[in-house]
Amino acid sequence: MVLPGKLCIGTLEEDNPQKSYFRFRPLILLTEDGYRAFEAVEEYPEDGCIRIVPDKNESSHFKARMRRIGKYAQLDLREHSGENDKIRPNKNYRVDLLEKNANIVYSDVVVDLEDGALMEVLDLPVKEDASHLALQIPMPQSAKVLVRTEQGILPWTWKAEVMEGVENGVSLVRLEEEVDLQDAREFIEPQGAHILLAAPGKTLLKVRPVYPENAPMISQPPAVSPPVEESARISQREQALLQQTGLNPRRGRSLQEIIEDKWRHSRIDQLGHPIPASATGKPVVSPIERAVESVKSVWGLPEARQAMVEEFSKLEGLSGEIRKQVDLRAEREAADRLNELEAHRLKLINEVRDLQTGRREAREELLREIRRTNAQEIGEGERELRALREEADACRRQIEQYEGALRVAQSSLENLLGDNFAQKIIEHALTREATAILRRMDATPSLPEHARTITPTAGELLSDVRRFFAASGRKISNDDAVNLLTCFTLSPVTILSGPTGCGKTMTVRLLSEALGLTKWNRFSRLRPLRRPGEENAQLRAFAESPGHEAPLMLLLDDANLLPDDRLAQAAIATLEDESANPCMRLWMTVQDSQQGFPLRAQLLDRAFLLRLEMDQFDWEPLGQMPDSPELAVSSQALENIFCPRPEAIDEEVRLRMNALRKDLNRLGVSVSRRTLDALWNYCAAATPLMREHTPLEVLDWGVAQRVLPVVLCCAPLSALIELKDLLKDMPRCRELLKEPLPVEV
Repeated sequence: MVLPGKLCIGTLEEDNPQKSYFRFRPLILLTEDGYRAFEAVEEYPEDGCIRIVPDKNESSHFKARMRRIGKYAQLDLREHSGENDKIRPNKNYRVDLLEKNANIVYSDVVVDLEDGALMEVLDLPVKEDASHLALQIPMPQSAKVLVRTEQGILPWTWKAEVMEGVENGVSLVRLEEEVDLQDAREFIEPQGAHILLAAPGKTLLKVRPVYPENAPMISQPPAVSPPVEESARISQREQALLQQTGLNPRRGRSLQEIIEDKWRHSRIDQLGHPIPASATGKPVVSPIERAVESVKSVWGLPEARQAMVEEFSKLEGLSGEIRKQVDLRAEREAADRLNELEAHRLKLINEVRDLQTGRREAREELLREIRRTNAQEIGEGERELRALREEADACRRQIEQYEGALRVAQSSLENLLGDNFAQKIIEHALTREATAILRRMDATPSLPEHARTITPTAGELLSDVRRFFAASGRKISNDDAVNLLTCFTLSPVTILSGPTGCGKTMTVRLLSEALGLTKWNRFSRLRPLRRPGEENAQLRAFAESPGHEAPLMLLLDDANLLPDDRLAQAAIATLEDESANPCMRLWMTVQDSQQGFPLRAQLLDRAFLLRLEMDQFDWEPLGQMPDSPELAVSSQALENIFCPRPEAIDEEVRLRMNALRKDLNRLGVSVSRRTLDALWNYCAAATPLMREHTPLEVLDWGVAQRVLPVVLCCAPLSALIELKDLLKDMPRCRELLKEPLPVEV
């Protein structure tokens, strides 16, 4: 390596303030020919820096000393020439992803630069007599800086200070320290800063004499203070301190300092040298200070001022020097005032810029607040606009279909008007009649059979249903299974809603197969037909089937695809007929709003409305489908397992149901007794079997499926506005308010 045995000057960086990590970046190397730029950067990957680790002797004040050094420091390895003496490989390199330094160096060889050894150089258009400057520049990192104008570097130093309240505001104050630029070298660091470095072992500052040349050195005998009377309140040490005199009394010195001072005096006495004046405690008074004190004492006498002024006026050149100093002071005060005005101007510019930024931010915040306040109206308007666009697209596609059908009809008509017209008419009629017969045959459900049944326990039934769903790739939880079976047992009508592809029809089929109904033809699917009356007969034939040993399950798929609800009305009438089988369960799948026609309150008041989401069931790859059970679950077993148990409803759920009913009545929404009884029975049957939901969460689930759809269908607009606050403690109901339900509002 290049650094061992050398002196290097570089920058000190704190690359991780949270962990107090410091590193050294070599910039300038001291060689036999003087300073030169450090070029062996490739020896210290990856950033050309060296990690600094605390030495064992300064682990307690390592961070404070590193931060006190500042940006520029020197790495002194002149007494450590070994390869692994102070610089060693970093064990964390390539292990810690945040460590980019391949070498470490101990902190005891990283020291501060001497005063005046290095200064930054600022290129500024400055007058030579300027004493203060107010600028907007990056803050210099050296303790003292130099200023370079078009004529060159000014021969004195400046002190940089941060201006409060001004972004990047820097105040430069001229110091009365002259610089010696002889043998100095200028370097440019990687960040672009210009630095001036003194020759090795020298400083950029000129050593100025404290006193004028040939000034007499006057010493005065030390004043002897009167002895201090001993007091019980003052210790002997304090009395000794009070007796010390001189220009700079030696108070508060440590014991080690006193011992070293005594040893130094004894050595001087042994060598035969006289004790210097500074060691005797006699202060040296400058003639300038003595003259100033004399002038001040005379000026304090009003009657002697005129005579002193007359004597001063007789001195040759004194008035001119005084006038020059007065003018110089006035210029400095004017320059200070201008700098203050410039700083104030920069501050005002920053404040104006902040106000403009704040105005833009306030405007954007106001727009966001308007969007938040009117989010519902804007959303409704956007939905209506999308609906109108979709309706227009549908009409456009329908027109295209009609035009295509018209062209086909015209072509067919032209063909029919040709030869064998009567024969073609007969063939077309026969084909149409045969198609209708086949459609009726396909839509007619097969009659149920008398089934052999099984009576499982609650745990066995829920386990079998969950295992059957999981084998089909649609894993459900215990509470989801309880919800499906509770609705199946307690309600003659259950409606499944959701977006296309969420698995509504598949859910009904899997439930029927898990209960063993498919094996005995006790499950059938019915679709709305275009010819009125045909599906009514099929529905009645299935509903009046004999056999109460197992449930009958009929699926009415896409029930709201037709504009009227004749089939739903027929289903309600059939189920409420005395001749209908009490084990009959009708499950309906409906399309979402804007895809299917709305459902009326008469149907929603008699049914549970379950909404399925696209991710309602946990997806799993399709496994081997189990065979349908040989035995069907008996109706009596379902009634026993999901029998409502009033003791399962605690007082908190009871009070919340009554409060909800009263709040709905206050808003002008009346909930039928049929709906309230169905909600009560649902909570009483499902609460003991659910594991992951509290009684209040079960009530929220029941209200969302049995009460809320009816309320949305019957409530006035004023009640719908307050409905969100009314259901603030029911998260499932609040989420349902955001979904596109197929209800008639």
